[in-house]
Amino acid sequence: NLGFQASQVQQFTLTLPPEEYGQEQTVGFYRALEDRIAALPGVRAVGMNSGSPLGRTHTTISFTIPSRPEPAPGEEPVWLVRRATPGYFASMGIPILRGRGIDPSDGPGNQQVVVISQTAANQFWPNEDPVGQQIVMDEDDLPWAIVGVVGDVRSLDVTTKVEPEAYFPHAQWSQNTMTVEVLQAGAVPGLAASLRQAVQDLDPKLPLYWMESLQDRVDESTASDRFYLILLGSFAALALILASVGLYGVVAYLVSRRTREIGIRVAMGASRRSVLRLVVGQSLGPVMAGLALGLVSAVAGGRVLESLLYEVEPLDPVTFVAVPLLLLGVTLAAMALPAKAATRISPTEAIRVE
Repeated sequence: NLGFQASQVQQFTLTLPPEEYGQEQTVGFYRALEDRIAALPGVRAVGMNSGSPLGRTHTTISFTIPSRPEPAPGEEPVWLVRRATPGYFASMGIPILRGRGIDPSDGPGNQQVVVISQTAANQFWPNEDPVGQQIVMDEDDLPWAIVGVVGDVRSLDVTTKVEPEAYFPHAQWSQNTMTVEVLQAGAVPGLAASLRQAVQDLDPKLPLYWMESLQDRVDESTASDRFYLILLGSFAALALILASVGLYGVVAYLVSRRTREIGIRVAMGASRRSVLRLVVGQSLGPVMAGLALGLVSAVAGGRVLESLLYEVEPLDPVTFVAVPLLLLGVTLAAMALPAKAATRISPTEAIRVE
């Protein structure tokens, strides 16, 4: 669970030149751009953030909690810092769990507010409600009031643990570089051109960069892992096929060697079921021994591979039940044809073979 919806979200990044855009001009520009994009056909929601999830830039800042003793130097709590506009949570599908999100009224001159993630709430306020608490950032001495808690987002990487995050209103703590997130209502032809035009209408000198689908960004972040897993899975499938062919060949060979014996058993009154039980039972013994040895080896090897596993325990019960059942099913399938052929052997054929 990434914590956000990636499908139908188009994003791009803008950087306003600081020599032309002060804090007031920066806030005004992005607010006007947000209004223009929200009015485009096919746009369900639009928001902006100083660092997109799985993006290329991240800011980490320490803070203090005035109601608690001051921590020792180097032991201050730390979280990822985002500057966001009011529409950001809606455009990304990030749920508001407690309190509220960022409002248009959260601007200069009003109470400084911050919205934190669920992990930040659990880590820094484990036994109390963080809504209504205050924090002080290292960059200034003014308190920020926590007004809401939102769902966790995997911001750094898909396979790393969730970090605590704080979202500050862009109007109260502006930044010149922002990533715009646009939630579409299905496929919208020409949306990229419309977004470029919306920016050009406000400032024709501004270039848009990293224009991409958020889903493409997610796929890019997992591309290398996906490639190696597909490669590993392909080799595993090939090994399974070779094992099946080998089992079939061995069982067929054993049946051919015992043609006379099986014919005599049939002549003495052995039923097809007993012949089938004989062939499968004797062939299945070594396989069951191999499965037992494999399980023991997997238990021992799981501890070695623990650092390579992600959200899977070394002794994952699903894996340790599903894989032996799969191998057992493949074994029975490989034995099916030779065993079935054994039940059709007649005494006459057995004597003719001798």
